[in-house]
Amino acid sequence: GGVSGTGKVLFLPDQHLGRNTWARDLGRDLDDCVVWNPHLPMGGLTVEQIRDARMILWRGHCSVHGRFTVDAVETDEDAVDAELDRLRGRFGTLVTVDRPAAKGDFVELDLVATIDGAEIDRAEGVAMETSFANAGQLSYGYTTPWAAPGIPTKALKWLFKSHPPLLFRPDGSLYQIEWLWQMLQNCTAARYQTNKERMVRISEYSREMFRRFEAQTGMNFEGRKKGTLQIFRQAKEVEAAEQDITVLERYGVPYRRLKPEECAEFEPALARVTAKIAGGLHLPADATGDCHLFTQNLYQLCLEKGVQFHFNQTIRRIEHNGQRISAIETETERFETDAFVCALGCFSRTVLAQLDLNLPIYPVKGYSLTLPVTNSDGAPVSTVLDESYKVAITRFDNRIRVGGMAELSGYEIKLPEQRRETLALVVNDLFPEGGDLKQALF
Repeated sequence: GGVSGTGKVLFLPDQHLGRNTWARDLGRDLDDCVVWNPHLPMGGLTVEQIRDARMILWRGHCSVHGRFTVDAVETDEDAVDAELDRLRGRFGTLVTVDRPAAKGDFVELDLVATIDGAEIDRAEGVAMETSFANAGQLSYGYTTPWAAPGIPTKALKWLFKSHPPLLFRPDGSLYQIEWLWQMLQNCTAARYQTNKERMVRISEYSREMFRRFEAQTGMNFEGRKKGTLQIFRQAKEVEAAEQDITVLERYGVPYRRLKPEECAEFEPALARVTAKIAGGLHLPADATGDCHLFTQNLYQLCLEKGVQFHFNQTIRRIEHNGQRISAIETETERFETDAFVCALGCFSRTVLAQLDLNLPIYPVKGYSLTLPVTNSDGAPVSTVLDESYKVAITRFDNRIRVGGMAELSGYEIKLPEQRRETLALVVNDLFPEGGDLKQALF
């Protein structure tokens, strides 16, 4: 068995009770214990940790440890002094030492409060994560599902390419497999068409709402209304775009098909590399802008209108009665209001899991480079979308933003140098004289 033999013990539902039982009651080594988080890939553990563990503690606590109240107790100073003397006698043999922690030391620190291991709103301000350095597109017409016919076959081929637009790295979770299976189910022509139409309808509504917002606020975020240009490097990409054009026509989205040499009408710098282009699609109603700058300015606007922001907050618990949310509890505060909006991106699934909601959301990581413009004539005018590499190159006032690729690797946030090389390859291939890659920020 797990206790007396060489097997393992899974203890649930209270990790603290399991830890005390293992170490205090059974006299076992705490080093043999690991905590399994059911909402993280492989429980948030490595293969080695699981292999070496004897006691696997399910992250959670028993409902008996919920909130409760007690009646106030009347006392006086003499009683308090007597209790303090009793405690001094009990713990008076403890000696403070200055040394590293050792086996047998029982110290428990709750440094960061989390929900199932995911820290929510841990940033110190707005636009510090997804909106910090994205591709800067307001590409309403380019709205396209990743789940498309031919993607499964392409994804297999991309595995063997040096600069693949889509990357897959197993994160050890069953949910990743489940999500990928759902994505594959949507890679048929019929579902692609349905999803494309839904996305275009939402995009057109978003375009109108954003137009009204700009008219009301006059906000500056280095925006440009010069359309976006989708370029194709292969003839088969030009042919595949006809399905998208059908949807654009159905919803009245303006567009123009372009021959290779015509792409330079909208992006003059591309005249230098016409031989590398098989065709293009221009979407004149699209726009560009710096998302980080926009969000910062929106933050200031909200402050002026009396909106309160609470940063460095981690959601610990959602209080509800099964029908309605009554409060949100963080590590320092409790918030009660009439309505709650969850806008936590890929972390929404983790937080709302305690409401028994199984949201079909999985994190997709992208990468970006930002480099200074050194030659305005050699830089892009607006946004150029490279269909082959799934990379967007966007012009801000004095900067070029290169963003793209999609990596399915869970919540892993490392920045492999190889991804930087892909972005640098694309921008240098299309706009070799536009910016200084040596000064690029990755």
